[in-house]
Amino acid sequence: PKNLASQISPNHHYSKAEKAEILRRQELEEALAKGSGFLPPEWIGVASKKIFNEVIDQYRKLGLTYLNDLDMNTLAMYADALAEYLTYKSELPKIRDDIRKLRESDWEDDEEHAKYLVTLTKAKGQAEKNMLVQQRIFLDLAKTLGLTPEGRIKMKPVQEEKKPDAVAWFQSIMNVSRKGSDA
Repeated sequence: PKNLASQISPNHHYSKAEKAEILRRQELEEALAKGSGFLPPEWIGVASKKIFNEVIDQYRKLGLTYLNDLDMNTLAMYADALAEYLTYKSELPKIRDDIRKLRESDWEDDEEHAKYLVTLTKAKGQAEKNMLVQQRIFLDLAKTLGLTPEGRIKMKPVQEEKKPDAVAWFQSIMNVSRKGSDA
């Protein structure tokens, strides 16, 4: 995490309470960043754990700092939704191929084939629907976690509004009045 102590401006006169709050936040950030080492929860499956670990590896390689232990369940849900999406995505070509083969076969007026075609068509529709649902879930979670460009923009720390420094303001007034009297 960013060192908050380095964010203390030498041009601003902080109260003891303000300095203490900045240091408290820094300690909290460091404690959260250490956490569990970004381990996947036990309740997710093998494919989800693989996705989870890949995200954490990329996160570390890029030196990102906005995720912490509080985000691990959200990341696990993201990994679960993406794993489920990929499962449906891999099943669809086989279902489509089975439908194509059945339609091309010679099965005129065969009730068994007709029932099987209806079953396959329903399975295809359900897989496509489930795939879209999971896609919406993992894309929303990706934004929440800052795993998309849009999400990373939203994760940027908000710059604190600079409060006017009374001493600097007074000095600038004095400099202006001195320059005016020198003329």
